[in-house]
Amino acid sequence: MVKQLLKTSVAAISILLAGNTALAEVGIVKVKTDAPAGTELRIQAFPYDSEVSGADKSDYFGMYKSKGPGTEITISGEQLTQVEVYGCQLTELTVVKAPDLNIVRCYNNKISALDLSACPELSVLDCHNNKISALDLSSNTKIEKIDAADNALKSLELGQQALLTELKCGGNPLESIDLSQCGALESLYIQNCGLSNIDLSKNPKLNWVFAFGNNIKDTAMDTFIAKLPEAENIGYVYMVNTLNPEESNVMFYRHMLQALQSGWVTCDYLDGASSESMIGAVYRGVDYVLEISDNTISLTTSRQIGETISLTISAEGDVAIEGVEEAADLTGKKAYTLKSQTVVIKGDVRKFECPDNDITDLAFSNGINLTHLYCQNNKIENLDLSGADKLALFYCHTNALKTLNVDGCTSITRMDCYKNKLKGQAMTSLMTSLYDGTANKPIIFVIDTKAAEGLENNVVLKSDVAAAKAKAWTVKDWSDGDRYGMGVDYEGSEPTEPERPAQYFTVTRPTSDHLMFSVKFADDGYTPQIEGGTLSGWNGESLTVNASEETIKVYGDATEIQLLFANVSAIDVSELPGLTKLNVALNDISTLDISKNTKLASLSCEGNLLKTLDASKCPDLTYINIYGNDISGDNMTALVRSLPQRSEDNYGTLVVIDRTYTQNANVCLKSDVAIALGKYWVPCEKVGTQLVQYEGEDPSGIDAISAAEAGISFDAASKTIRTATPTTIEVYNIAGRQVAKHEQATEISTADLPAGIYIVRAAGNVLKIAN
Repeated sequence: MVKQLLKTSVAAISILLAGNTALAEVGIVKVKTDAPAGTELRIQAFPYDSEVSGADKSDYFGMYKSKGPGTEITISGEQLTQVEVYGCQLTELTVVKAPDLNIVRCYNNKISALDLSACPELSVLDCHNNKISALDLSSNTKIEKIDAADNALKSLELGQQALLTELKCGGNPLESIDLSQCGALESLYIQNCGLSNIDLSKNPKLNWVFAFGNNIKDTAMDTFIAKLPEAENIGYVYMVNTLNPEESNVMFYRHMLQALQSGWVTCDYLDGASSESMIGAVYRGVDYVLEISDNTISLTTSRQIGETISLTISAEGDVAIEGVEEAADLTGKKAYTLKSQTVVIKGDVRKFECPDNDITDLAFSNGINLTHLYCQNNKIENLDLSGADKLALFYCHTNALKTLNVDGCTSITRMDCYKNKLKGQAMTSLMTSLYDGTANKPIIFVIDTKAAEGLENNVVLKSDVAAAKAKAWTVKDWSDGDRYGMGVDYEGSEPTEPERPAQYFTVTRPTSDHLMFSVKFADDGYTPQIEGGTLSGWNGESLTVNASEETIKVYGDATEIQLLFANVSAIDVSELPGLTKLNVALNDISTLDISKNTKLASLSCEGNLLKTLDASKCPDLTYINIYGNDISGDNMTALVRSLPQRSEDNYGTLVVIDRTYTQNANVCLKSDVAIALGKYWVPCEKVGTQLVQYEGEDPSGIDAISAAEAGISFDAASKTIRTATPTTIEVYNIAGRQVAKHEQATEISTADLPAGIYIVRAAGNVLKIAN
């Protein structure tokens, strides 16, 4: 009896198994390839035991080798659910039968027609980058994702697609598209299709739409925006790609406002450029006029034109940047290509991050609304943030700071300024200028005692720390990031040497003896400190030094220096950021660097040996006197081009010529004068005690001359210049250089001069001669 029952059970199980086997249908997909014989083809299917015939099996899983162009390959298997044949140079794909197939990936091929009606379970289709001209998916009602981009589609029939959440059909010459039965659609990529009408009113789940590169304009744009569904969260619709010169969509500012009312942000694709927050940028319409505040951030880097810097900018309102190649999408974290080593950011910037950019100068004008400033790991020497009352987080560590002004920064909660060169009066001024932090309990990381040798040059005295603590600041030692970046408390150091200001200037003379000149300091009560000599006289303005070396160093925040006719061969004022007036006339100075004197307003350097001068870093300059130097040609042109822009109400004065000064070799052409006038600078000639507007020399190099020859004559036969009465006779060559001179004379011979054209000046008259 038991045996009979067992036999009956086994028979029943066998019948059931046989029945299940009969229910498992075989799926069959056939493809043709143009690939040459031996070309590797990636053919993968699921289940993995599916059969592939018509191609040779490779040594690697899912890899086969073509038998030659035109070969038909068959993929078959029970319950075939997935076929991947992308990048196989396919010309055909035919689904013979595949009732269980739900994933087809056949992109990057040459397929021109595709019929998937035999795939009722299809949920994912990726056929992008083929040559398909028409695609009907109306029978595939379970499909969830479609990527048919970059084909030749003129028609795409979708029908009712209740499960479709993502559709990519961009890059096709579509004549129209009906999305009215795709209610679950969340993402739509329909860019570059040439469509003039797209109706999204029946797609309430949408939150991403890429519709740039179509032909939506005028009333069609009005309709498109009006029919945007109410976004469930925030929706992003990419209406234009302004970096594409063939963009045909036209959207206005009113469209942006209307879209916002439905919860949509209109965007510019910008060729896919991305930031931390989004792809592309917000787009306000073709008629939108940027509203940029007067707040300005200016930075100078030592990197060369063509190299890049990285900036992170967050602003209220619009931003414009000068000195870089990029002209759009100027917020967020971006790399910028330099067109100039000076970059100017205009706008109401609230957060600005510029670390690791080799920045040598960072300046602000027209107010500072920053809440965050990160400028660490650069080469900045002086930084003025006075009045930045919104600044909360400020990192300027690892620079070359010699001065740091945070006066009026009443919101700082943390400031990192370790690994700089703040010491002496500069450190004391910083610590005593900190605001009362009783309410905020701010922290300042002022030193790193564990920094590698040579990196930490701050000197913070106990008295400096006490001044900060008295204002409820916690003073910290970064200590190489000790205690998980919280550092340790710092008490300060004892004075080890006399404190000296960070500001100083040096004067070099060929002899070491007494030197007297005038100088004014920012602190009226300050007594200057001297290296290379001793202070032998000081009355608050007149300084006398008994020099023991050829070069003396004068410490102090000098604002004005008058050092005339003192046999000076060199002066270095690069450590005087507050210098406003410099007079070094009638010396032997051959080079003068004023690039660090950004507050300089008046410069007198006449009667020296200068061949070049660059005023581009001195925006406040209104007066320059350079007569009696040797600036000409390209060097003179470079000088006038470097002059800061002035205005009609506040023009600048440039003294270039004094004919009575015998060593003058300046040559200022009429073209140089034109450049200067274009910047509202008036080139002048010094005539006695008066300044007369100077017209400039002709390109030949001969100064504009009068025709008065009364009292002066030239005897060509004897090569003799004669005057009626004894006077100074001067002879200049065609380049405007003096070649002969006699004082209190009535004649001068030109016999020793080479043949050529010369200009003679005598008794206030000018004569042109041919020798």
